Amino acid sequence: MISSKLYNFPHSFSKNLNKCRLLAQNKLDLTKSYQCSISETNSSMMTDNERQRWHSALQQLKRSGEYDRMSAEHRTVGSNSGAHSGPGFLAWHREFVKRIEIAVRMLDPGIAMPYWDSVMDNYLPDPRDSILFSPLFMGETDSSGLVTNGPFAFFRTLEGRNAILRRLAIEGKLFSEQAINNILAQPQVTNMQAYTAPQAGCPFQPQFGAMEYAHSSVHLWIGGDMKPPSTAANDPIFFIHHGFVDFVWEMWRQNHQNRWQRESTWPPDIATCSNPQHFSYANMRPWDKTNKDGLSNEYTDFLYRFAPRATCSQQNPSCGSPYLFCDTRWPAHCVAKVKQGGLCRGFEGFDVCYNGVCVAGWCRPGQFAGAPTTRALTTVTQPSTTRRTWAPFTTQFRTTTPRSTSRWTTMQRTTSGSRTTPSSLARSSGNTGVSRSFDSAILSNVNCYNDDPCCDAWVRLKNSKLETFHNLAKD
Repeated sequence: MISSKLYNFPHSFSKNLNKCRLLAQNKLDLTKSYQCSISETNSSMMTDNERQRWHSALQQLKRSGEYDRMSAEHRTVGSNSGAHSGPGFLAWHREFVKRIEIAVRMLDPGIAMPYWDSVMDNYLPDPRDSILFSPLFMGETDSSGLVTNGPFAFFRTLEGRNAILRRLAIEGKLFSEQAINNILAQPQVTNMQAYTAPQAGCPFQPQFGAMEYAHSSVHLWIGGDMKPPSTAANDPIFFIHHGFVDFVWEMWRQNHQNRWQRESTWPPDIATCSNPQHFSYANMRPWDKTNKDGLSNEYTDFLYRFAPRATCSQQNPSCGSPYLFCDTRWPAHCVAKVKQGGLCRGFEGFDVCYNGVCVAGWCRPGQFAGAPTTRALTTVTQPSTTRRTWAPFTTQFRTTTPRSTSRWTTMQRTTSGSRTTPSSLARSSGNTGVSRSFDSAILSNVNCYNDDPCCDAWVRLKNSKLETFHNLAKD
């Protein structure tokens, strides 16, 4: 889960300096607040209360028209831009996700933007049965692929359809641990910020393991609105998917570049390798920034951090969330739970079913009799600017301390027999991931974090971090 003409929220808010001061206080210790709450709760997962508040904030943005305005920004750069098919991809989407996160936090400063670590769904025999695709999280679809329940049911799209469209698992695939490790192992910036649409004469060959290609495969797996860039941001899953993409990029930056290199190194500007809109000093359309501004360390110094990815071990088989379980087979790893009626074949004996038990390969109502591999969450009350992984979207907040990614070996599971599901929903293996959300007042026509009076009020506090935050958020 932000800058120039960004938030059109109520003047009444901008004139309320008490609320401005409240927001400022919530921002003062950006690098400490969630870290403290992690220590107190021993959990990096988003609580049910936090998740519901995140859902509520997105619903308010949808009702106010702000969600659609931001979605339309992505549509305008769907093709022939510096946002896709080249080195500018990661930086552009970092800025875009920053903007939706600030919009959410304008409504509820205590909520962090979640990310979706789809690796955890990919371990399931059928990721479509993940608890992620249930009314608790991203919602389910009807026979036409329309999202008809959950927090985003009947979200009218920019094209006028009365609901979001998904076509799960017809093509593409979710992230795997091996794919993430392969991405993190890439040695050069041209491997990470890759030329993904080079022309004849480009001295760099296509890098088919590049993040942009791998990320696109997840878009294809979700399908429907998520498939073409012009409609992808219709679906809120877009933002939690890109939150994880941003996290992996930051892990790569921390592992392969020093602080100076992270802000200065950009692939060569070569016309045969990418559209000139991907060049380092090209305008990051539609904002008053350059592409290279997207490399700034200030994003993760002052705006957000990432929570570590969910982990477990044979000694501590807990993933910290009731929506995840620990597969203790070596190497132990966290997996998304399966919703009622879903396929659990291969996980008999594990706490794989949410509020149920795996019987003959299917999740049925009942109580798991084995040793629990999940732990109830403790509500976090402190404000956070860390990005979290939901537990289907496990709630992991952003933190610039990357997790060790040593799970090179991914257990391959095959299932025998066929499932009686519509043939149009071809099965594919996939992964599960992670999650973001001022009070109930709806804001409009105000550009806070940009030129709103709140921004000046915060800067007058003469806090250096706030001043940096103010300057970064303003275009």
